[in-house]
Amino acid sequence: MHNLQLDGELTCAFGKFFVTARDGGGAAAARSSAFVKGEVLSSYTAQQRLQLHQSFRFVETLPDAAVPIAEDFLRREQFTLLPAAGGRAGDARVTFEGKIKRATDELAFELSEDGAQLLSLHQRWVALQQSFLQAEDGGLDLRVALRSRPALSRAEVALYTPTAEGNRIIELVAEDVSDVLPPEKGQVVYLSENSTRTFEKVLPLPLPQGLAPAGGGGGVSPYVLQVTETRRQPLIVLYDHEEDPRIEYTFRVALQNTSAAGGASPMIDIRSLGTEMLAIAERFREALNGAFVEAYGCTPIA
Repeated sequence: MHNLQLDGELTCAFGKFFVTARDGGGAAAARSSAFVKGEVLSSYTAQQRLQLHQSFRFVETLPDAAVPIAEDFLRREQFTLLPAAGGRAGDARVTFEGKIKRATDELAFELSEDGAQLLSLHQRWVALQQSFLQAEDGGLDLRVALRSRPALSRAEVALYTPTAEGNRIIELVAEDVSDVLPPEKGQVVYLSENSTRTFEKVLPLPLPQGLAPAGGGGGVSPYVLQVTETRRQPLIVLYDHEEDPRIEYTFRVALQNTSAAGGASPMIDIRSLGTEMLAIAERFREALNGAFVEAYGCTPIA
């Protein structure tokens, strides 16, 4: 992003927000490591502590019944279904997604359908700012996040890139998938087989006055809102909530650090962009909420 000199994205995810209990002590025990009774904290300090000691969990999931409803909504909102790489529009893209735990950090990777090609490798996402919108009827909740992740060096990426001689992260034999990453490179703590489709729509938002791109251009900067549908089949998991197959829908707008290329670049109006994306996400939630409540038996918040 321009002012932070980072690439990032504005996202909206759909699922269920839970307050977690740790060490069997309930929600109060979960919060005790972050707060001491009687303390008076600034909002900044409270936010920093909650980032280190999270007493909540957000699980992204939607039922199968939500898919035709989502397709109809996206068609009415004039989203375009993108073709998969080397395929036709409507074809799903199959990949493997996973996490590698190292001594001091965690990496996120994506592999091709045969596991032989590294499609992406990054540090884990860091939420610069996030909010949760809970449904009063106990239905579908939203997570809105502005997030970024530091880039990796070419040497680190090469360390995990499969070659003709091997250097694999996973190995596919018939229907079985096994972790073959050498221990000195870390441990695969999560792996899923994903089938994804991507829809997109251009959001032409006017720039704030005085921030038009250098050289003109009408003062209008289009942002692309992408909606990713993911059918996820977990293969390697650490936590119970990661086990079950699920369908996920994620809204995202990429925010590039255009200043890294040198020269003048337009700044990003996060407020306008977030307001527009959230308005569409709220309508999406309203359309899918009935199917979510029926499938998961949710009850209103007491």
